[in-house]
Amino acid sequence: MRLLDFAPALGAMRERLADPVFDVVAASLLLNDRLGGRNVSQVLDRLAHATRAQLRVQEELRAFQARNVLSARVVAAVPLVLLVVIRNLNPGYLALFDEWSGQLLLLGCLGSIALGYLGMLWITRLPDEPRVLR
Repeated sequence: MRLLDFAPALGAMRERLADPVFDVVAASLLLNDRLGGRNVSQVLDRLAHATRAQLRVQEELRAFQARNVLSARVVAAVPLVLLVVIRNLNPGYLALFDEWSGQLLLLGCLGSIALGYLGMLWITRLPDEPRVLR
């Protein structure tokens, strides 16, 4: 800030941090620097409360996503575990899959399971937090 003015220094810091929360802080500080005012502390205090609330929501979303990922893993593992259990209990019941056509069918089922698992992960992904100012 000694080499530059306040606004360019704050803009450079905003670009280095590349954080959406600091984008709002920088915009608030720049607005206060341009217009002046006595309510900067109140604005920053409200911003701090809003940021804490946003972080709580993000933590809840991450917990929800972790639960969905665990559910996707369980749903993907159940058919494979059942196949192994049935194969151990009664191998004759699954003799159909001993031939090449049965193996091809199992390969298709495995691909379907992998595709479903990846689809569940894609559906439950969290969106990226966009930058407020560019």
